[in-house]
Amino acid sequence: MAEANRTVRLKVDGWSNPRFGRIESNLIAFEVMWFGCACSTCFARLDAVKNRMKGSEVKWQVRDIMIPERVVMPSATLMVEPKEMPERVDSYLSDLLGLQIREIA
Repeated sequence: MAEANRTVRLKVDGWSNPRFGRIESNLIAFEVMWFGCACSTCFARLDAVKNRMKGSEVKWQVRDIMIPERVVMPSATLMVEPKEMPERVDSYLSDLLGLQIREIA
């Protein structure tokens, strides 16, 4: 079981910058885009994640959240409530979103 309330750095294949994730009791937060960038590529990624989630049976929402490691601007963050907290968040998000995601140090 993943321990509660921890921040992780996640690398998504094909995305240049790492993203932050947060595990809290029954929620997984995954930073999709930082509004400080807000380029068309990032907005396309956000749309792709939302479209993928529309077919999911998992409770989810996208929220604008200030991530302590980023400054000034919030990030569009996918909040997911898995039926059961997975052993590995990176594998879970990979399967859920159809992306190759791995946790990095």
